[in-house]
Amino acid sequence: MDSIDLAIENGMVYTAGGFCKTGIGIDKGKIVSLAEEPFFPPGREKIDAAGKIILPGLIDSHVHLRDPGFT
Repeated sequence: MDSIDLAIENGMVYTAGGFCKTGIGIDKGKIVSLAEEPFFPPGREKIDAAGKIILPGLIDSHVHLRDPGFT
């Protein structure tokens, strides 16, 4: 793989085995790589997630349940 669209580096990623420090490679809107240097492909855009936790599947966690509520 030459390069990818987005490289999210140095984050704590939650996997089935628990948390691990790794990078996430995203290309054409899909995750294509979970790896550390030197195995991580270069990204055209980079995000340094050092000290941050990366969780899958959260797009917008803000919801209104029973809105407007009980009267």
